[in-house]
Order: sequence, then C-alpha cells, then structure tokens
Amino acid sequence: MIKEIFSAALAGVVLAGCCCNTCVEFKEVDPDNYPVSAQRVTEKITIDGKLEEKVWQQTPAVELIQIPFFRGYGKALARVKQDKFQTAGIRFAYDDKYFYVAGKVNDEDIIQMDKTNQTHCYLNGDAIEVFLKPENRPYYWEIYVSPQNALSSFFYQSSGVILGYSRSNVHFMENMRSAIQINGTLNNSEDRDKYWTFELAIPIADLAKKGVPFDGKEPWKVLPARYNYDTTFRFVQLSTYPPTPIAGNNLIEYYGKIQFK
Repeated sequence: MIKEIFSAALAGVVLAGCCCNTCVEFKEVDPDNYPVSAQRVTEKITIDGKLEEKVWQQTPAVELIQIPFFRGYGKALARVKQDKFQTAGIRFAYDDKYFYVAGKVNDEDIIQMDKTNQTHCYLNGDAIEVFLKPENRPYYWEIYVSPQNALSSFFYQSSGVILGYSRSNVHFMENMRSAIQINGTLNNSEDRDKYWTFELAIPIADLAKKGVPFDGKEPWKVLPARYNYDTTFRFVQLSTYPPTPIAGNNLIEYYGKIQFK
C-alpha cells in the first residue's frame, strides 16, 4: 500500500514540474532578510547524528519555510492546505577541514526507499538538500542526505547548464560523512513517527579545489531544502531557507549569504 501511495505522490511531482510557474502566486523574496550563520569550532564534532556538541546548542537554527509547489486548484488545492506543515531546524558550523550541517527534522511519517549513494534520492522519499555556491562565481554544489544515511553530491558549472549536462557531471565527495538518528520507524506508515536528526560533514578541500577557498573569508551562499513525503498528505511538502518564491532549489538568486562567525 505504501508503495502505491508513494508512486502517486511521485507522479504528482513530475506533473508539477511540467506545469508553468505562472500557475502559482509569485511572492518576491529578499534573501538578505534571512541570515544564515556558521560558527567556527575548535572542539571535535563526532558525526553520530546525536547533535550533542556545544556548537549545536549555541548556534541558532534556521527554520525551513514551506514554499508553494502544488499547482492544482479546487478541491485538490483545498485538500493540500489541510496537510500539517512539519518543521525542520538546520544549523551550520565549520573548521579547517569540514563545513558541518546538522538538523532536527520533525517528521510523522519517515519514508526513504533508496539506500544507494550518489542518487537523486528526493525521488524516493524524504531528503535534506544543501546547495552551496561561491557568491562571485556561477558554479555550485547540490548535496543530499536522507533517513537511509545515503549521500550524494553533484557539481554544476552554472544554473545555465543544469539540464542533461549535469546528470553526467558527477562529483562525489569521497570524504563526505554523515550520520542519522531516527525517532520512529523507517518506511512503516502504520504508525506515526516523531523526527529524525542528522549530521553532515562536507570536506572543505573538495569545495576549494574548484577555485574559491571556503575559509570564512570568501563570500559563500547556502540553501538548505527539504522534501517531505507522508502517506497522509495529498502532495509532497517542500521547504527551504531562505524561502524561494516558487518551487526551484536551483534559483541561485535566493540562496542565503553565509555569515561566518
């Protein structure tokens, strides 16, 4: 049953991507109004998904904001609006070797079918995405972590060559690490779950080798994003920080500038 419901949701994602963006109300967003802080750390961060280090207690979380995605009308839209928005708080830190991302993801139905690294796992269940871009260059990364603790990283030379070309331009960060803790049951929609937490360590050497140092001095931008599937939902929920005015995590104009502390 869960696979049938999930397949229907994925079909909706594909159909939504084919519709024109004029079907959705556009609300302009100023990313400067959504600060993103990254705290420099000297203590060791153990990648275990537990978020017990001091930095995760002291660094304020950015709360992901729901963005419009469903492009239908009438009774279907009314049904989508009934779905409870499930929040997620994301935190950032860095040291000389890694850019760290950690979060608590409230999730009443934790779903992820894909256990494989280096896939577009948002097509197969819940996922957190992290987009990273140097402010003054066109290239950027798209990085995934999921409740299956599967990792992916894709490098794009620019948003102008994202289709087709990007699928073959794979750049998997071999030294990237992550860990997950689940408060609930994975892929069991017969009960209601609570949340999952994650820690992600992105190697700075991989970010820097493309041309711009990631050292707290050069300006970089970030967009954390989420795909949230639930068998009680009418449609998949999307959320980002800063919020994008329409569905589109590759809208680089809306990435938030990282404030290195």
